[in-house]
Amino acid sequence: MPLWKPDPSYRHFLGENVISEQDRIRIISWLEYGTKICSDSILPVPHFHNESMIGSPDVVLGVLKPCIIPQKQDYYTCFAIPMSEDTDTYVSAIEIIPGNKDAIHHASAFLVTDANTIKQYYREGIAVCNCDKELNESSVLLTNWGRGYTGHQLPFDFGIKLPKGSVIALQIHYAAGHIGKYDSSKINLFLNKQKPNREVKFAFYNNMGIKFSPGEKKYYEIRKVIDEDISLVSILPHTHLLAKKIECYAISPTQDTIPLIRINDWDYFWQDIYTYPNPIKLPKESSIVLRVFFDNSSTNVNNPNTPPRIVEYGRRAQDEMLVLSFQYVKYMNDDEKISMDPN
Repeated sequence: MPLWKPDPSYRHFLGENVISEQDRIRIISWLEYGTKICSDSILPVPHFHNESMIGSPDVVLGVLKPCIIPQKQDYYTCFAIPMSEDTDTYVSAIEIIPGNKDAIHHASAFLVTDANTIKQYYREGIAVCNCDKELNESSVLLTNWGRGYTGHQLPFDFGIKLPKGSVIALQIHYAAGHIGKYDSSKINLFLNKQKPNREVKFAFYNNMGIKFSPGEKKYYEIRKVIDEDISLVSILPHTHLLAKKIECYAISPTQDTIPLIRINDWDYFWQDIYTYPNPIKLPKESSIVLRVFFDNSSTNVNNPNTPPRIVEYGRRAQDEMLVLSFQYVKYMNDDEKISMDPN
């Protein structure tokens, strides 16, 4: 089962893979003292595949030709996948299906609506984009895929708008060491059966000023003030290998602290979009703070550089990032009572 990294004593999410303290003690006892194996109660080994974690999609968006990874170092590329030219599309879930899980470190889907940007990289309907140019400030993160991805569908009354004539830019980070391998990833869309009353919005913030000297240990943060009452639906913090601990919270105008997510043992390889069981109200003028502790010393076993070197913001795994993204809707009365589990 995938590792569950968020601290459940700080904030709960849908799909938590955690065990109780009683079960943890029981497992340790089994390991220490042994236990009889009952063959009748052994469950079958689960089958892992590259298909949907949610169900049967309504639309599958694919890349026309497989991508051949051209270099042995970390490699980023983008595929521009056009949406309908005739009508807006509303979806309750967007899911990236990796074609080569071994080669892909992570993948991100961005919504691109800027007409000039779209014109730059159209080629035969689906184009390979230049990742340094194709995502301008108007582009928004729709979803991610990584080893920790679990998948989640919004309730029927919530939906994500994909405007007519827009493009989904599928950005893929291929890990080092896979030169010549093939990948043909795709995107699953789960359509709303009717136009939803609640349109889900996205926020995406970067701290590109991070920098670490060899051996340095310190905190960096992102702090943003919201300009309207919102209901937080899900949250996605993102960093790389120097991060050790993250904590995200909001501070209301009355100075109340609202816990959002805490991961005490950050793991670069297990990241997800974490959805709250019920939306969390954040009043206008609240500050959202993501605070991360980084360790660029040789004692950090995850440090990709031996010996440690200067590390700055960048896309490569040996660089570092500090990103906060979340999904939200405009607040309405009693949002806190809505279940985000559609089942």
